[in-house]
Amino acid sequence: MDEALPEGVRTAVFVDFENVHYRDPKAFGPEGAERFAEDLLTVAHQCGPVVVAQAVAPWEALPGCAAALHDAGFDPVYCRGAMKNEADLLVVQKLAGLDERTGLRVVFLVSGDGHMTGATRKAQAAGLRVVVVSAASALSPKLKASADLVLSLDDVRAEAFRLRRGQTPHLGLREFGLRAAAAEGPDAAPGGRPDRAVPQAPSAGRPPDGPPCPAGPSTAGPVRPAETEPTVRPEVFQTSPSALKLFEQCPFRYRRVYVEGRAEPPNRWTFVGNAVHQALKDFFTSRPSERSWKLFEESLRRAWRRQPGREKAFTGPDDEAEAGRQALADLKAFFEKCDRRAEPFSLEVFLTTEVGEGVVVRGKVDRVDLLLPDDALVVIDYKTGRPPARPPSLIEEFQLPLYHAMVTEAYGRTVRRVVLHYLRGNVTFDFPLEEDDILRSKRRAFAVARAIQAEKEFRARVSALCRLCSTLGECPSREEVERRYALSPEDTRREEGDEGDLPF
Repeated sequence: MDEALPEGVRTAVFVDFENVHYRDPKAFGPEGAERFAEDLLTVAHQCGPVVVAQAVAPWEALPGCAAALHDAGFDPVYCRGAMKNEADLLVVQKLAGLDERTGLRVVFLVSGDGHMTGATRKAQAAGLRVVVVSAASALSPKLKASADLVLSLDDVRAEAFRLRRGQTPHLGLREFGLRAAAAEGPDAAPGGRPDRAVPQAPSAGRPPDGPPCPAGPSTAGPVRPAETEPTVRPEVFQTSPSALKLFEQCPFRYRRVYVEGRAEPPNRWTFVGNAVHQALKDFFTSRPSERSWKLFEESLRRAWRRQPGREKAFTGPDDEAEAGRQALADLKAFFEKCDRRAEPFSLEVFLTTEVGEGVVVRGKVDRVDLLLPDDALVVIDYKTGRPPARPPSLIEEFQLPLYHAMVTEAYGRTVRRVVLHYLRGNVTFDFPLEEDDILRSKRRAFAVARAIQAEKEFRARVSALCRLCSTLGECPSREEVERRYALSPEDTRREEGDEGDLPF
């Protein structure tokens, strides 16, 4: 069997997206960007759970790409692009400023620019191992020489293909992660650098049972185990709390979104939720001394303007104005009572937990706070809707124990409680979870995941939620829904391209 990675081995991924997009804009448009991001996370996960995944670019100049990377699990970091190499400098800043609290041991850097060399060496001096991913034609010799391991874009694509099919991995990244775990920090090797893996060229052509790779030399290669090949693991089914909930609500809608890959049309609730979450993140990543109400309001308005699908999310300017005013009121009430000096341990980080054999649940944790002096953690899940009349249960909010498990496993620290925070009215519900609560949620998630895998028909499930469903127009149970709930005619939507000033 594969040797398990020791507890505490974590991985970070940073992408200079301009560096890959402008090499091949057609291949790295929104669809290609999402595929590459998913492949990259699949491959990087072999070195340990990915606890940081960020991509930097002037996103306004790359329509649809930020949303695609976000959907794949990356945090898009915006730069204006007004200054030469601005994206490079932001990636350097993030790479050089990695926080040791995350327990990181491996960093994947997607870039070929020589500007990254100094930050790469600084990370290595702190005991991290750096894997550089780049197109062969775009890789700086200096950066190549400084990396612990170099992979090509094709290496990542082919390895992800093998992993998804449960085939033998070729790049030896699990062994690479084991060596990183065995290193004892910055003094593990002479000169303050860990012992480096020696990249070897893979054989050209088509890997066994994999997609074709270009012939010729590669910038990277497999690092083989010393004695035997690792045992092939069964294919892993990866899902999310929102996907599991959607299947429970309506298998037909689940099929449209997660099996057929049809993006759900924007709606008011998801649009407002995304904008508010982005504003909260921007607010708490700013310096505490700068956290004014003006900054908070500007963060919401900026997120609102940049959010894709605005022209379809609302029935008209009056509907948008009402939603915008409510969002501002909710944030103002939050601002007046929150700790403006707080420095969250992490914000909107994607984490995973295995809920059963071959089933991994991946979710975005809104916020994690550090409690002193015992270094325990508090997990916070923000809600932008109306708070319930009665306290919710862990049956309704079964994602909360999963978040508890994700954070505990990612950071190796005690989680004191999970908080459900409704911004409207500043209503909070605290859950000091027990081990049984976590096991119960994991069992439920595993059972739903297995039901998804066994499902053949994906029939519609009629309920009151159907009144708000984005796929109702194509639903085979539409007539029943309209008859049961006496729906009014469909709302008319604004024409696409209406990107005028905000109506609030």
